[in-house]
Amino acid sequence: MNIVCVAWGSLLWNLKGFPIDGQWREGGPLLPLEFARHSDGEIVSLVVLESGPLQPTFWARVALDSLDAAREALRAREDVRANVVEWIGSIPAPHGMAYPQSHAIASWLERNGADAVIWTALPPKSREVNGRMPSVDEAVTYLQSLGEEERNRAEAYVRQSPAGIRTPFRERFEDAFGWTPTSADS
Repeated sequence: MNIVCVAWGSLLWNLKGFPIDGQWREGGPLLPLEFARHSDGEIVSLVVLESGPLQPTFWARVALDSLDAAREALRAREDVRANVVEWIGSIPAPHGMAYPQSHAIASWLERNGADAVIWTALPPKSREVNGRMPSVDEAVTYLQSLGEEERNRAEAYVRQSPAGIRTPFRERFEDAFGWTPTSADS
């Protein structure tokens, strides 16, 4: 089975053992992304939204032949609890599950020619509430509240995210903190 993974955040620069065949490539599906997840690692990570300005993503072939094995490898890499299957997206989807932007990803998959696609499908998170979309002001306040070590991790994540991802939150982080992209494509 020919499986690809679509990515836009830390998976691009830190595989943590996730098995891809070759390198990340430009040309993944355009998706509405935002730095809208106050993650456990004290960062503001990129997530797919229901709607919003479309952003570029990347893709790579997964060096596994089973969709279940590929989903499990991504789940382990993302430290997602095994009982939260909806946080690892895939087409085909398990149990008819639907994900934000799955239609756009399915259309891209059809044009790409692979048999299946996986991606990280974490929801927005704010004030410890999964699914709650923070405002840009809340995100800035959250970042200002972090200790030095946590804030440095957040800064590294934002700055290493692909320069082509230009979201309202990123622009505000650049204005408030000077966190301009440092990734190889900047």
